[in-house]
Amino acid sequence: SPLRNIADPGNGNFVTHVGDRPIDEVVPGSDGSVLLTYLNFGHVDTYGFDLGLNYYFTDKVRSSLNYSWFGRSLDKNDPDNDGNLDGVVLESELPINTPANKLSLGVHYNDSKFYGAVYARWVQDYDFFSGINIAAKTQDQNGDGVDDVIENARNGRTWNYGPLGGFSVDLNLGYNITNSLSVGANVTNLFNSEVREFVASPPISTLVSFELKYITNFFKKSGE
Repeated sequence: SPLRNIADPGNGNFVTHVGDRPIDEVVPGSDGSVLLTYLNFGHVDTYGFDLGLNYYFTDKVRSSLNYSWFGRSLDKNDPDNDGNLDGVVLESELPINTPANKLSLGVHYNDSKFYGAVYARWVQDYDFFSGINIAAKTQDQNGDGVDDVIENARNGRTWNYGPLGGFSVDLNLGYNITNSLSVGANVTNLFNSEVREFVASPPISTLVSFELKYITNFFKKSGE
């Protein structure tokens, strides 16, 4: 649920006490103009499905497909869903923070020596709201005709770089030197696409890593 300031200093409403303790005693120096808390919603339905398929061209080559869809419906007649307490329930008052569609495709190769895979992933652009951190398109959230969220601009104390999601391709290759020893290389975001995975974070550019892996069984008895 979204983080909300239950005070409204613009209209002269301040938090004066937490229980029977004055606010400046609970939070030294606080004037009661800001008190953040999380909201419990009323009735919300969520639904979706996942699909996964693998097709083997040969014993060494296969392809994979994974698809996910997620949706939700908000009961606009339930006053408990009125996030900003203005008497009107809007779709924007329940940020799900997850994409509606995700799709990935892969081609994999594996024999006794060489192995590798090319993996493409698409995540539909989606808005993400987490407290003061915003990653979202420009939008009017309260229906007054004025954009409350601006893409590629400062929103409050943090910068809004726009929605999360995007398209990227990963690659990995490896070689089994022995049954226990292998070397490999991985390339994340092969084409250096601008893809943001997390709110308030920079995009993950092309990343190359190498590995040397040795597998042993410390519990295997000699001679087995």
